[in-house]
Amino acid sequence: MKQIDSLQADRKFKKTEIGEIPVDWEVREIGDICGVVGSSTQSPLVNEYWFQFFCIKLNKKKPKCPGSRNMFKEDSKKKIRSLKIPLPPLPEQRKIVEILTTFNVLIENKAEIIKKKDQLKRGIMQQLHTLSEQKKMATILAVIDNDIEKELDYKKKLDEIKQGLRQILLNGRVRVKK
Repeated sequence: MKQIDSLQADRKFKKTEIGEIPVDWEVREIGDICGVVGSSTQSPLVNEYWFQFFCIKLNKKKPKCPGSRNMFKEDSKKKIRSLKIPLPPLPEQRKIVEILTTFNVLIENKAEIIKKKDQLKRGIMQQLHTLSEQKKMATILAVIDNDIEKELDYKKKLDEIKQGLRQILLNGRVRVKK
């Protein structure tokens, strides 16, 4: 994480209608930055848009979006378009996305490891064996269970670190190198 600058006393902030933000950041309405559409698609998020999504999540105003299912009514779209968010310079946005994406990859890899170890454990348990083999398998399964627990704990810690990073990166208190 050498891309992250440490907190410095000489950081300059400005007061805005959404709170204090770094002086080189802007306050912009979502509608000025991107389009707002209603959709029921289940397609995965695109990394480039995560930054704006996280800004919305951090914004104190929670938009109320009445509508049926995933469709926004037009007045809700207008409200979302008018939400104000902090907007860092583009190079800093890219670095923030890169850092958060790195954590997403780590978390996904941990989830895959956990899944494979669990499948291994289930495969071993489904086989019929003699009593002595069952005792050996019990020892092996205990080790696998322990490994799975460690992986789950590590994944949980990564999730917590990512959440904390997201909070401090998106309020400008910790900056990334451009």
